Amino acid sequence: MVTPRFRIGALVALALSIATVGCPRASSTDSPASSSSAVASSAAPSPAEPDRVRELLRIEDTRSIADVGDGDLASADPLVRRAAVRALARAKQGATRERLLSTLADRDPDVLAWSAYGLGQICAWDRERTSRRLIARATALGIEPASPAGRLDPWFALARALGQCANPEAEHTLVAWLSGPKTRSIGAVYGLGSVVTRQKRMDEETAAALLRASRGDAANDPLSEALYPFGRLKRAPVRVEEQLLEAARNRLGHNVPGRIFVLRALATLDDTAVPLLGPVLRASTGYSAAEQAEAARALGKIGTNESQRELLSAIEQLAPPNEPVALTSLVGPGFGALMTALSSVPASGKKRTRSPGLDALLALEAPPGAPAPVLRRIGLLRCAAARLTAGANHQLPALTSCDPEAGDVGSIARLAVIDRGELKGARFAAWKAYLDPKHSPVVRGAAIRMLSSHPEARGVPGLMAKALAAEQIGVVTEAATIVAAYPDRFLTEASKKDEDAKPKPEPGIAAALKKAIARKWPADAIETKGALARACGALHIDEAHAWLDSLCASPNPTLRQHAAKALSAFGPKPTCEPKPDNRYAPASELGHLLDGPRSIVLDTDVGELTIELQPDLAPVAATRIADLVAKKFYDAMAVHRVVPGFVVQFGDRGGDGFGGAGDGAEALRCETSPVSFETGVVGIALGGRDTGSSQLFVTLGPAPHLDGEYAVIGKATGPWDALTEGDQIRSARIAP
Repeated sequence: MVTPRFRIGALVALALSIATVGCPRASSTDSPASSSSAVASSAAPSPAEPDRVRELLRIEDTRSIADVGDGDLASADPLVRRAAVRALARAKQGATRERLLSTLADRDPDVLAWSAYGLGQICAWDRERTSRRLIARATALGIEPASPAGRLDPWFALARALGQCANPEAEHTLVAWLSGPKTRSIGAVYGLGSVVTRQKRMDEETAAALLRASRGDAANDPLSEALYPFGRLKRAPVRVEEQLLEAARNRLGHNVPGRIFVLRALATLDDTAVPLLGPVLRASTGYSAAEQAEAARALGKIGTNESQRELLSAIEQLAPPNEPVALTSLVGPGFGALMTALSSVPASGKKRTRSPGLDALLALEAPPGAPAPVLRRIGLLRCAAARLTAGANHQLPALTSCDPEAGDVGSIARLAVIDRGELKGARFAAWKAYLDPKHSPVVRGAAIRMLSSHPEARGVPGLMAKALAAEQIGVVTEAATIVAAYPDRFLTEASKKDEDAKPKPEPGIAAALKKAIARKWPADAIETKGALARACGALHIDEAHAWLDSLCASPNPTLRQHAAKALSAFGPKPTCEPKPDNRYAPASELGHLLDGPRSIVLDTDVGELTIELQPDLAPVAATRIADLVAKKFYDAMAVHRVVPGFVVQFGDRGGDGFGGAGDGAEALRCETSPVSFETGVVGIALGGRDTGSSQLFVTLGPAPHLDGEYAVIGKATGPWDALTEGDQIRSARIAP
């Protein structure tokens, strides 16, 4: 749940006067802090707070937007107006457009910000009209007398909304905003990043304006963040490659938060960027761990022989000496850059990759009595090197013995090498062994995913039928996903030959799917139910029709989306909408919301880490996490996902990213906001809209592409960038 899953009393003051950051699974490997991006602290509730504010929070949680009254939007109390507009904005429904357009005129900065944010979320339904109204409101805002400061920055919200509209008028307006106050300029840059992401290209005028902004002028300081939109492209526009390289060269010398965007922009160039990236990766000082990881990733994306040589040269320099003291020091932030460099070297198929640096890593020996975190990192390094040097030889001794703990790390490495040849004979037998229940769900899931690139594999229906019956939720989800994506592999031979006949699935698979949908899944297992729905639709399982109809009427939009796709296999695609009496039930957390910030202290393999829960923007989610901490849910749990320079993710006891809180916990509704994900922000991981539960992620670098898509529940401090996958959270507690 992410790539890439906060409460009423005090919250009412919080929930409605706002301030913070953006609601899967963070799943991408993809600025100076401003008032729009800083995570705010909570305030104590006022005794005079109206009960209507509390009721509007319930309306927001249940998505009962028809219950937001005109009187709420026109209330003399700004807390009521904020709560009402926020409920409309988070609903992400086209039916809210007219009411959100009307609230754009509100002079309260928070109401305006929520209104703009909500319109941006639904702009695709009417881009031209919405963008014109947003621009007109910004024009008026520019000449209005200053209003009392709010928790949110309306300029930032307007800029991001225009970025989501992504039409020419919106783009031209954002370009014009690049020359202006710094916080507004950064909002415009991030908005243009959204435009580029949606259009998958960059207008020449936009490129030129961004490059000018990066240089600065007499009226404006140079803006490293201006290179962010270039990093959202696969390749930089040919006509500006030289200017982009020069701008990057100039900005690399300035140690500012936006420098990481410079490195991401260099990834869109060719070998001309290699001399700039290599020194960053190899530097012993002057660059953060996130920046070094980003440099390694950029070299991998360039993907030329020259960039590969640079990566291998850096690996040789970064490889630790085979000495106990040096190996113990692997538990630190520099480890992530080395691992990113190793993962960025492209595998050469059957050809073995050799270099002195890889040989040095293969020769690492675990010191006697080394603690688990050190053994884990030695295994990760050795296995990463073995994956590159093995070519297609899955029986290479250096590969089969690379993991000193003989755990998942070695199994995943060997599967990656097995993947480089056809799944036949001994290679098929070796692959099949990893489907055995004795292996962890992480390993079994990796083996199942391999089927996407191996149509030659035989006997797959029986194997996936067994996987669909597995106890582990992740194994079932992976198997159902494969069945849904490649239904032809799971049809009877007679059905395959007769193109006019109704598709007929293998009896074993059909029976397994029927049993799977009859199981009582956790309420928050949205991804699993969605994968099973798609599989049933792809194989035309008639007996699943009633179950799919029930999902089609679910209040959860992600389940409805999966159901609609599945049911379209039986006929015209249905319009899946919840019945009037089938609304979300109010979250149980609404009855005991946090009354202010809470500090969570985590004892981990890399030392003490902290999260300050701040329930202003996501009161229900923050309360859920606090409740889970109190129940010791996170104790003795492994970190299951680390992308150096991007995110750390945890909160799944199964360790494969598919688990949630369990024990009857419902999926959380997305409590998204018009604020930015900067370094150290804590968000709720997702696998689609309204699918959050227990999984958290902590950003290791600025990630504007997450803005407005994930709920923010607080701020993290401590050496989070020293964590790697498999590290343990020994205990988590709420500080006094």
